[in-house]
Amino acid sequence: MNLRWRTALNTILGLTGSIAIFCGTISIIVGTSATLIIWCGQKLKPQEETFAWVQASGMIIVLLGVTCTGINLSIIRYFSARQQRLLQEQKTIPLIPFSCKGCRNYHGQRYGQHFLVCGIHPYGVPEGESYCPDFEAIRNNLYS
Repeated sequence: MNLRWRTALNTILGLTGSIAIFCGTISIIVGTSATLIIWCGQKLKPQEETFAWVQASGMIIVLLGVTCTGINLSIIRYFSARQQRLLQEQKTIPLIPFSCKGCRNYHGQRYGQHFLVCGIHPYGVPEGESYCPDFEAIRNNLYS
């Protein structure tokens, strides 16, 4: 998922979660207040069922808001961890040694913790040497 879509998804889920929590909280307050008024005064007795519905829907909306916020945080954590792994992998990939550039023996693959430069010199050119005595240039098959 590219950065633009991920940012848009985070923004939408974050706003949805916040708005749902706010609206749900208001609904719960209205429902609870109406229940107290009905209990105290009996004037809103005909709307008792409506206020009970408002209170219950408020609780569902708050639950929806908390769920959206939790999903948003999970997505942010997932992509942050993924990005950290990618950055860590980039740091551990060694550059092609100068003396190995263009050599047909160069392998350059990682096997667990070990990096294999080539079959002749698994750890690279021996120290103190500026060039590889076993260097073989890559040839283009079209002309050889």
